[in-house]
Amino acid sequence: MDQKESRDLEDAVLKKWLSAWPFHFDSNTSKKIFIIDTPPPYINADLHVGHAASYAHIDTVARIRRFLGDEVLFPFGVDKNGLPIEVQAEKEYGIDVRKTDRDEYVKKCRELLQKYENVNADVFRRLGFSFNNYKVGSALGDAYETDSPQYRAYGQEIFIKLWNDKKIYEDSQLVNYCTVCKTTLSDAEVEYEEKETKLYSIRVKVDGKNLEIATTRPELIPACAAIAVNPEDQRYVGLKSAIMPITGEIVPVIYDARINKDFGSGLMMVCSYGDKRDEELFRDYDLKEKIIIDENGKIIGTGRYDGLTVSKGRETIISDIKAMGALIGEKSTVAQKPLCSRSKNPVEIIRAKEFYLKQRHLKSDLIRLAGEMKFYKDESRQMLLDWIKSLDRDWPISRTRYYGTEIPLWKCTSCGEYCAPAPGRYYQPWREEFPEKKCTNCGSDKLVGERRILDTWMDSSNSNLFISGYGRSDSFFKDHFPVSLRPQGKDIIRSWLFYTTVKSYLVVDKKPFENVMVTNHAVDESGEKFSKSKGNGVPIKKALEDHGADVIRLWAYLGGDLLEGDIRYSKEKLNEAKRIVNKITNIAKFVGQFKDGGVSVPPDTFDLVFTMQFNNIYNNILEKYENYKFFDAVKTLKDFTINVFADHYIELKKGFAYKNDASTVHTLNHIVCGVLELFNPIIPFITQHLYASLYSKDINMARFEIKAGAKDMSKEIQKIMDYDSAIWIKKQTAGLALNNEIGNVSIPEELSAYRDVLINAHKLKI
Repeated sequence: MDQKESRDLEDAVLKKWLSAWPFHFDSNTSKKIFIIDTPPPYINADLHVGHAASYAHIDTVARIRRFLGDEVLFPFGVDKNGLPIEVQAEKEYGIDVRKTDRDEYVKKCRELLQKYENVNADVFRRLGFSFNNYKVGSALGDAYETDSPQYRAYGQEIFIKLWNDKKIYEDSQLVNYCTVCKTTLSDAEVEYEEKETKLYSIRVKVDGKNLEIATTRPELIPACAAIAVNPEDQRYVGLKSAIMPITGEIVPVIYDARINKDFGSGLMMVCSYGDKRDEELFRDYDLKEKIIIDENGKIIGTGRYDGLTVSKGRETIISDIKAMGALIGEKSTVAQKPLCSRSKNPVEIIRAKEFYLKQRHLKSDLIRLAGEMKFYKDESRQMLLDWIKSLDRDWPISRTRYYGTEIPLWKCTSCGEYCAPAPGRYYQPWREEFPEKKCTNCGSDKLVGERRILDTWMDSSNSNLFISGYGRSDSFFKDHFPVSLRPQGKDIIRSWLFYTTVKSYLVVDKKPFENVMVTNHAVDESGEKFSKSKGNGVPIKKALEDHGADVIRLWAYLGGDLLEGDIRYSKEKLNEAKRIVNKITNIAKFVGQFKDGGVSVPPDTFDLVFTMQFNNIYNNILEKYENYKFFDAVKTLKDFTINVFADHYIELKKGFAYKNDASTVHTLNHIVCGVLELFNPIIPFITQHLYASLYSKDINMARFEIKAGAKDMSKEIQKIMDYDSAIWIKKQTAGLALNNEIGNVSIPEELSAYRDVLINAHKLKI
């Protein structure tokens, strides 16, 4: 089957689905309900094949659960809020959140989304992803968009509940801050990358002695409040104070076991703020902070260096230190640098007044919930646990940005209190009056609407509550929460999974999920992760044109186990996937010549052996499917279908099939029917087409059932295959055509039960 035939076939199957979508959710079903909280993709650029691999695994779960008899709630969500949208809009349209009018800025974000959303939804349909509905609506199973008034109102309703429950407060605290995005970031939004930088050795006067201190951030010298030393470092016993170069300020020497005595000279500047260690030391030793970097990334409060960027300030201060004769030397080193996960720009630690969600006190409860969820890899649970245990601050949830869910609060200028409206609709406080007109605390009518928006993870962490009916269909929610499965990438364990766990606990006092399936990444042929920012992603649209949906989906299971490690997008595996799809097609077409009217005579021994083996494999694959071992399942199914069934059973029994031998015809159809069913969650297009052609049935109505008469006959079959191969080799060596007779051969006693089959297939002269 060439590419055009493949594309035409997939288009025909998709057209049939679209005419009567077979995957709608029935909330009134008597079946067991299985709910999947799918990660809503960001629709801010074309999707690449890495997305295809991840979502193929999720769709495979949905299809398997339907085959197992479940009613599957599998909504299609699209994430359309927050920094990823804004960063891309700024890049494409040249807008600036600090310079562009808010309405105009929001308009451009929507233009960006309109540009990509229909294209990417079409790509998901073409890949055969069986979401309940691709149309946005209000019923369970309908598609949702996180920037819709409905979803934003939902997020605001949960915010109002948490605000009224005193779980959210406003305060001035230390935060991660992106000076390019000009907004606060949560810890989960900060990435660390190893970057080459300079390590400067500077002479410092300590207790009258010249000592050396090493730093990668000399621009923070004006913010230095202490020199820290490890108490076990014998070089620096009894030190009291130091005089800092540049400022001449006298700072104390503190002793703390957290200081790495092997870094640099073993002396460490404690500045406000270079990193989290600085934060800890300032807090633990009650040091007086001096913030010298503002929200624009400029130096302040130093006099001479005010107005300089961080990099220019570093350069100038080093120049001054050198002029003072205090620069001992410099060398290249590699250091972990904090970067904004969205813009990839350096992050600074500043003090900012923000809204915070209380989470620090939840550690023990969150650890308990992590233990109650089933992870399909212990390493994934441990990543969540490690993140929970590292919590040392509350979650800053407000952002000085525009495209997101507005914080539904108004501040009274008379008493200074915030007023929250009644939940139930979408509020935009920056452009509308407080609905109740007067302050709920003092009665004043002087109220100002909040202009900040919520962190996009505040919206995303509501997804499991939203899709399962919390606040929308309470009886359904009561019966079916926690959600059955959260499938997601390992890179958002500390954000989406963690924040969803926090939110579910605070809102409903329950774990968010029964099961968590964490996948790794699809990478390019050189091993680099596909990334929009790197521009190395292969667009799904192009891959679909080149290979078709089934081949792309099957590749996702041939390149490796995505639950165990990254998989590579390689031509070799794509070609293998194409060969397998074609082989299945050819097998089914061959078997389609022989209609199974039922076995009127007992199956022969040969057929019984292969039937028992296939039934055993079928049941084994069902077990693998239920435990998300897709890579193993596909390998087992592929090996049997091609290397055993096609290469040996069909070749040995096709003569009997052409004579309409009832046992052979029944065995062929029994195995092919099962093979198509097992492959359908992986490659749904070709299997749907072939199943309908052979059996005049819709494969979506089929069900997996444990097969009786299953037995591991692999050793017996291996003997048959070894003998089969030996005869072919003997003919080739003798220069005989494969359909020629061959003499001077014997059949081993252990294969005597299959004598008629072997003689007939090979034209043996015994």
